[in-house]
Amino acid sequence: MKEIIRLENVVKMYPGERRVVNDISLKLGEHQRVAIEGPPGSGKSTLMRLIAGMEKPSAGGGFVLDKAVHEMDQDAAAAFRGRHIGVMQRDPGFMEELTVIENVAMPLTTRGVPVFKRNREAKERLKEMGLLSITHASPKQITVFEKTLASAARMLISQPEILMISDIFPGLSDREAGRLAEIINGLGKSGNYTIIVFCTEIPRELELDRHIRMSKGKIQEDL
Repeated sequence: MKEIIRLENVVKMYPGERRVVNDISLKLGEHQRVAIEGPPGSGKSTLMRLIAGMEKPSAGGGFVLDKAVHEMDQDAAAAFRGRHIGVMQRDPGFMEELTVIENVAMPLTTRGVPVFKRNREAKERLKEMGLLSITHASPKQITVFEKTLASAARMLISQPEILMISDIFPGLSDREAGRLAEIINGLGKSGNYTIIVFCTEIPRELELDRHIRMSKGKIQEDL
């Protein structure tokens, strides 16, 4: 299996000499479906940001698609992430002054894709999520679950190789969580993505190739 992500002795220190990520080495293969599970404060969200180049490690290195993301400056990391990594978090951070379709299209907007093409792509992603009826709504006018689905549409719009999904299940009903798990399972079965789900508790419907448990900044189990 082709290696797509590699972490080498990664440490992340926060103020007060607190090790949030503590000497983690990890390899993830292409098209794997992986869950990284841990309680709040286990370091899993920080690990996600380190892999995605949103933060720099205090020590060690992170390599994604053979690129040293820990050596990239903020702009280079954002450009790399925009092309290769789709990120989905519980709070999608939508801009309230933009419509749903404009928010979903934002990764293409920042790359300078013409408005007609990016809106066409955003509409197609929203259609896949069953959200055509809210295309021109404001984020303030839609439900939490609709925002979550729209965030999934935004994650996919750049056709990234890697999907990173962080703590999206808390606060959803069993039916909504099951629907999201079905979507993620479908993406995994497509064979187009490496999928990493960071979560406090893994939904029973989620289909995985690998299950990693974190605690106190360290990997405790890798099944």
